[in-house]
Amino acid sequence: MKDRIERMEKPFRINVGEAMVEPFWDPSASGLEEWELAETGAKGAKVVQYWCYVPFEWLEPDEEGRGIVLRRDFEGGLAVKGYDRLVLSAAIPEKGFLRLEAETELGARQAESAGGGKKELQLALDGAEEIRRLAITVGSTVREPATGWLNWLGAQNDRLLEEHLALCSQYNEKWEGFLKDESYEPSFTPRYGLIATKEELEQMRAKYEKHLAEGGRDVFYDRVVNYLDKKPEDMIGDYVRLTDDVRFCRIRDENQYTADSAGEKLVQYALLKKDGKALRLAARYCLSLLMTGHWLDSFLADYPLGLGLHCPCPGRGDSGGRQQRKELPEA
Repeated sequence: MKDRIERMEKPFRINVGEAMVEPFWDPSASGLEEWELAETGAKGAKVVQYWCYVPFEWLEPDEEGRGIVLRRDFEGGLAVKGYDRLVLSAAIPEKGFLRLEAETELGARQAESAGGGKKELQLALDGAEEIRRLAITVGSTVREPATGWLNWLGAQNDRLLEEHLALCSQYNEKWEGFLKDESYEPSFTPRYGLIATKEELEQMRAKYEKHLAEGGRDVFYDRVVNYLDKKPEDMIGDYVRLTDDVRFCRIRDENQYTADSAGEKLVQYALLKKDGKALRLAARYCLSLLMTGHWLDSFLADYPLGLGLHCPCPGRGDSGGRQQRKELPEA
């Protein structure tokens, strides 16, 4: 695809400090067809373009433990001037390893990460400005079948990324102009009755106080205890983790849960117990969510050159008509 090759002359920016080299997850933008699955001696090695990532598998790795090796040459070079490192996102099998190699105008560069799970492997460019060849190796220390997947390959400018992320950390717990002073004492009387009317709330308080007086468990406290000592402002970022599924979010966002109904649970607890601190914390969770730039898992969901992600679009399951499969013959 001509326009695809032209785009690959340099990484495509996703924010001021990061750019995309290979959007493996998106079949409309993925360049998997331009990568060669090398023959290493591994048995049953397969790589497939799926609708949301590139899964791989093997029956048995080669003698060096390599399950798959993908290589790509960049005719004319991939310009990475202004970037400090490459970042490879992948899910690696247990007891596995991930390796990224780059041939540049200044020589070879290599990075490797051991152990299974989700990875964002970083390869320092050390001043290189042009990439001529890339190789991705996934393997295992045990000779048995394994699976995993590739998400994306990007480039990073360390200074600009730090400045970009700093923009998200400029909020503090006071929220001047948004929240009343901490000395303010709320009435705990519903104004709009969205959760409960005044009468309903009084009935629930009486019922819950009776439950506690009879030795019942403080279940509403149990639901919020893990939020009480957290600072929701620290979780403000470009994106918000929407569910417990962390396959598509960035590793730096895996512990972010402002959309995990924390505010709702804190409001319920605060209204029942007339706890002003908990009510204020609920408002802080709400404001932190509102200040998050995109209510999406990550840039995978709104990549400008792609189809998008997590959308109920017809035809998504067939990879948009571009199903790609790389498979080596079994020995």
